[in-house]
Amino acid sequence: VATIGREVIMAPITRRTFGKLAAASAAAGALATLHAPAVFAASNMTKMHVGALPLVDFAPLYAAQTQGFFKAQRLDITLSPSPGGAPGFTALASGDLQACVSALVGQLVVADRGLNFPLVACGAAVGEGAPNDEAALIIPKGSKMTTGAEWNHKRIGINLLGSIAWLGVRMWVDKHGGDSSTLSFVEIPFPQLNDALLNNRVDAIQQNEPFVSQIVQGNPDKVQLLDWVFSNVFPNALLAGLYSSDDYIKNNHSTVEAFNHAYNQGVDWVNAHLKTQELYELISGYSKLPVARLEHIMGWPRYEKKVSTAVYLQLAKDMERYGMIKKLPDPKTLIFPAVLES
Repeated sequence: VATIGREVIMAPITRRTFGKLAAASAAAGALATLHAPAVFAASNMTKMHVGALPLVDFAPLYAAQTQGFFKAQRLDITLSPSPGGAPGFTALASGDLQACVSALVGQLVVADRGLNFPLVACGAAVGEGAPNDEAALIIPKGSKMTTGAEWNHKRIGINLLGSIAWLGVRMWVDKHGGDSSTLSFVEIPFPQLNDALLNNRVDAIQQNEPFVSQIVQGNPDKVQLLDWVFSNVFPNALLAGLYSSDDYIKNNHSTVEAFNHAYNQGVDWVNAHLKTQELYELISGYSKLPVARLEHIMGWPRYEKKVSTAVYLQLAKDMERYGMIKKLPDPKTLIFPAVLES
């Protein structure tokens, strides 16, 4: 359990540690340059290890994998579980991963410390309210926690401390009359958050699809959906994406371009198959939830290919207000050119 006031708790990446990891990553990159073929070579494939989360946010990543879009770009992609945030960026710096999912919040936090991991593909974006959102606040059935004030001093389950979930919950509570500095946050992986609420280990959770629909529709007598949190406090924003390291991009620019191209084909595929059996089967394959449950998903994000600097700056301002970063960044330095909206 971690009690969060005005301070942010994240796994540390010190400059000294990062320097060692970056040096190892650069050495590995140099070795790969000497011995690996170019991405469009006639033989062999360029291998990439990518950190992933089993959320609807990243359906295009799994679509690009299963539909063969990565292979068409001569990319051999291995998807590995990753919580995102600081652990994901540490894996990028060490070279254990070449790309990793995370929320923009995580990227902006490490950038504030002078460490740059550019956005190489867009993840989930939200609109204004359901159904253009996939993150919800879930409370026990009949709970009095319907206003921000009733959340004061409560224990809240989220997937990662110092994350977009942490910020979203705090902003929602303050917006609705509470004092978010009194909250206690408990870090629990997405798949286990529902059990934590059902077993009274926490007072409420911030959960993402497809796990929102799983708990709300599967336990209508025990829980209720209070609000769609991201579209409430971050309307029309890109909230997540895939990132790589400066070193990897510098040494493998064409590979990253190919990755972005294939991922965007995944975006097109998902947008063309929204609410179809094909998409439900895709998400079932990586989330391990039954298709019958996914057919009733309550909230869907938007899937986009580009992001504007204005979106970055608005989120950065919110983070600065809550003490997550000390200064506003130059968004253009944080976005791979193919992803930047002109």
